[in-house]
Amino acid sequence: MKSTTFLFLLFFSAQTFGQNLIGIQWNDTHIGHNMGVFYEASAGDLTIGVGLTALLDNVPDATGNVYLKKAYGKNLKEKMGLNFSLSYPIYQYKESFVLRGLYRAFYANTRFSWEGDYSPRFVSHEHYLGLKVDIPISNRVVLTQSAGGGVAYIRDIRAISFSDGIFGNSELSYFVSVGLGYRFGVDYKD
Repeated sequence: MKSTTFLFLLFFSAQTFGQNLIGIQWNDTHIGHNMGVFYEASAGDLTIGVGLTALLDNVPDATGNVYLKKAYGKNLKEKMGLNFSLSYPIYQYKESFVLRGLYRAFYANTRFSWEGDYSPRFVSHEHYLGLKVDIPISNRVVLTQSAGGGVAYIRDIRAISFSDGIFGNSELSYFVSVGLGYRFGVDYKD
């Protein structure tokens, strides 16, 4: 029943919104590198995107950050995450090149690796502001690129008290994302 409902909603949104994009992307986020699939739908100027990501093996940094690039999933549930994005055009050149302002959030329930030892599970949510560019490669195929800066919040899921604040520990961070997508509902003319 859930898969039928999901397919109905996907078909409904593809018919309701004029421009839809589905594809794959590689992300470099605060907790590490991940690969994922994404879907974006446009309603007027506003574009809403959702994605499912899988954590890749990470190489911990040596700069003294506690969580930077140290996420490690022991099983599939700990490797999977979600991302959400909102974007709005801020500059357009011709019909095909649009520079967009972007808000992107990544969510994961994972572990961290410190000197070969693995932590209990943590909840990570990262929030970024940045820029996004979709560059058409052909009439329907699009190279999508985005980057930004923001803050990553990490919280031990065993912690019941909010002594560290409601969001837990935080670190300033950045993200970079590159993807390849297939666009429905629009033909580029330039």
